[in-house]
Amino acid sequence: MSAIWQDLKNDMDALDSAVDEARESGIKFAVAEAKYQAAKAKKALEMKADKVPVTLIETVIKGMPEVNTLLMERLSGEAIYKVSQEHIMSLKLQIKVNNDQYQREWNQAGRTQ
Repeated sequence: MSAIWQDLKNDMDALDSAVDEARESGIKFAVAEAKYQAAKAKKALEMKADKVPVTLIETVIKGMPEVNTLLMERLSGEAIYKVSQEHIMSLKLQIKVNNDQYQREWNQAGRTQ
C-alpha cells in the first residue's frame, strides 16, 4: 500500500472522528444557548415586573453574573463548534489533495481506474 493511500485512509479516519467531535460540540453549543436564553428571559421578566425601563433591560441583563456566565459558556461553545467545522473543512481539503496526488501517481504508472 502506498504512503499516499495510507495518508488518505488516515485522513478519512480523522474526518470521521472530527464529524463526531463536531456533533458533540454542536450539542453542547445548543444546550449552552438554551440555558443562556432561558436565564436571560427569566431575568428580563423579573426586571419588567420591577418596572425597570425596557430600554435598559438587555444591557443590564448581560452584566448580571448569573447571565454573563451563561453567555460566556454560549460564546465558548460557539467558538469550539466553529473550530470543529473548520477542522472538518481542512481534513476534506487534505483528502482531496491526497486523492488527486494518488490519481496522478496511478495515471503516471500507466494505470487507469
